[in-house]
Amino acid sequence: MKRYKRLYIFLGTVFSLSSLTYFFKDDLVRWSCHEENNSASCFILGKKLIDQLKPDLAKSYFQKSCSSGYKDACIELNKLTR
Repeated sequence: MKRYKRLYIFLGTVFSLSSLTYFFKDDLVRWSCHEENNSASCFILGKKLIDQLKPDLAKSYFQKSCSSGYKDACIELNKLTR
């Protein structure tokens, strides 16, 4: 019986953590971009803002990511400046 109890606790914990990650993913990416200067996170934010039809804000995230050496962000930035 203890074995099943441990399994249920483990599965419940994994489910809870994955649910939190899903719901707070955007906040985590935004934090990673601003606080950790993670260029991939800034690129992801830029792509999401393009999808939300906010190109001016997306451009600033692509610039930040491109200046950190993320080549895909430089490509997207060139597309926006055309």
